[in-house]
Amino acid sequence: MIGFGNFEERNLEIKTLSDKRLVKIDTENEGFYDKVLNYPSENERIQDFIEAISEVKEIGIEPFYRPTMDPTLERGILTFRKGNQPLVRMTFDFWRRGIKDLHPFGEQNAWSWKIGTEYQYYAFLTWLINQLVESGETLDKAFYKVVLDSKELGHYKNSKNAKGMLEPTGSRKICGVYDLANTHKLLECSNKDGTMWIAGGSYDEISTYHPLANIFSTNKTDWMFLRSVAWLVVTEDF
Repeated sequence: MIGFGNFEERNLEIKTLSDKRLVKIDTENEGFYDKVLNYPSENERIQDFIEAISEVKEIGIEPFYRPTMDPTLERGILTFRKGNQPLVRMTFDFWRRGIKDLHPFGEQNAWSWKIGTEYQYYAFLTWLINQLVESGETLDKAFYKVVLDSKELGHYKNSKNAKGMLEPTGSRKICGVYDLANTHKLLECSNKDGTMWIAGGSYDEISTYHPLANIFSTNKTDWMFLRSVAWLVVTEDF
């Protein structure tokens, strides 16, 4: 059918939770946290990570969805498409205000978009470790890649085939998701008003200093973080 092309590629809006650009982080799966919480390690950074995951489990995070890649702006619509420029050079305050104004997500009845929290981000990293193990990695190697040195999971200065500049969205597929580094992820702070978290690393940083599990808070929400995008999630409204 000449002229129709791939409908999914032309559709900018995500209108259903079954859209292939979303992946479900199902924290209610039996044993979701077990591999992480039962992992024995004397490494201080790994112990801190396990302690954080223990807090996440205790608080209780509902299942949620996350896009498979960084957000981008196309035809004035916030969307998720391969091969585009990540929407960097925006302040966190822009994301807080703009996510509703840009409204790229079609009709929303039983679900809504938000900036993900640090708890949801840690839950995602737990999911990623589980996925790496399911794909054949040892648990030791999965922990190493997520917590200590993430150069094989994303685009860092010292990653293989590093570009020295931002890669387009949809690059470096890992366990069904993309863009795990390349850009920092901006997160909503769960318990401190006026504060955000910055997670992971970016293309011009060394992976051992800024692995995926690296996370720190700041109250400079009006700053333009040049290599950062908001980490958006979808939650179902029960």
